Amino acid sequence: MGESRFQNDIKVEGAFTAAGGITASDATTIKLDVGTIAAAGADNTDATAIVDQITYVTASDSAKGVKLPSGNIGEIYIVHNTVAGQTLLLYPPASGTINGGTATTGSVVVAAEETAILFKAAANTWFGGVLVDF
Repeated sequence: MGESRFQNDIKVEGAFTAAGGITASDATTIKLDVGTIAAAGADNTDATAIVDQITYVTASDSAKGVKLPSGNIGEIYIVHNTVAGQTLLLYPPASGTINGGTATTGSVVVAAEETAILFKAAANTWFGGVLVDF
């Protein structure tokens, strides 16, 4: 195989924090913010707001949810439903859509103990899906 045309274009020396919360703690490690939140609410208006790129969600009960932040184009969020036997509703931010669903209210269902990965592709446009039994 030929060499990548991007080889040596980016060099990390020491620690840094980039826009969107991506942090490199040394020259070889890139880490995303990780946090835990409890699902809440009955729709997008009162669902718990996601703030970390990797989020573990507790308290899902097949009716409660969380919502993505407004975010920047290119941001990636990983959301894991930690609750056995209960689904989690994952909403877009206000005026946003996930996979072309209904703006603001179109949710993605994350099954019990499963993980969703989503990325912001354009203004108000998110795409992604749920990883099932990987």
